[in-house]
Amino acid sequence: MALTTADVARHLRYDDDDIVAQDLQSILDSAEQAVKDHILNKFDAENKIHQRAILMMCGYFDDNRGVGKDTVSNDGFLPQPV
Repeated sequence: MALTTADVARHLRYDDDDIVAQDLQSILDSAEQAVKDHILNKFDAENKIHQRAILMMCGYFDDNRGVGKDTVSNDGFLPQPV
């Protein structure tokens, strides 16, 4: 089964009151696209490794919502743990 905003909310440890579905969907879409852009094999929404990478990207995007002097950058590649 492909990831949902509920999966992302659980991964990010959001309380039900904090969930903003549209925002989480945007994070999920961006994270999924980032993973798709960087994998060498065919993307599979049910592949557990691909799902974990997407969830890790969701966490990264959640933590790094803005651009500042301390924002980590590595020339467009995925963050180190992903």
